Amino acid sequence: MSANLSRSKRDEKRRAARLAELKPFLVPGWQISSDNLRVVAVATVLGFYQRGQEMLLKCGRRDCHRRVEIDFRAAVQAGRGDQPPQHLIQALRCGHWDGCKLEEVSAIYPKGVPLVAYLNDKDVLIAIACEQCPARVLLPPRAIIERLKQARRGDGSTGILELGRRIRGPCRRCGGREFRSEVLPPKAPGRR
Repeated sequence: MSANLSRSKRDEKRRAARLAELKPFLVPGWQISSDNLRVVAVATVLGFYQRGQEMLLKCGRRDCHRRVEIDFRAAVQAGRGDQPPQHLIQALRCGHWDGCKLEEVSAIYPKGVPLVAYLNDKDVLIAIACEQCPARVLLPPRAIIERLKQARRGDGSTGILELGRRIRGPCRRCGGREFRSEVLPPKAPGRR
């Protein structure tokens, strides 16, 4: 027997290591994809509800001005949690004689995109800045999630917009207690 591992065994070990690395960061509404081991959103009504997403639909017909905000909680309670949102959109269509043009306008996160969504890109940094002075800290999403869990102030489902409110303690530079956060992509200006 050879001491070298076959390619499939090596790939299997890498997959197991990646799965073990990502598993602690999972929160409801997110899952690890089986093909490329990335954190992805669960594409069901229950997934939208668990992530706290809101979806706005609007009719594209000129003689109809219908706007619909989907109540994912009510849809889950009605037993539609395992269906994709497109099934809800179909059910909400009207009976217009020329067909309904109800379409998704936006699917937003009111509290900001959850931190878990940034785990796939290792080069992304989160900037946490004081509102009163130019002091800021740059950290990867994993480090922020770990710190939030440790302080019991949040987890991977914490939105980027609400992250600043979750931070305790004064600014080390000026003593301020209000913070803001933003995502810095790999090629962002002002990133070192």
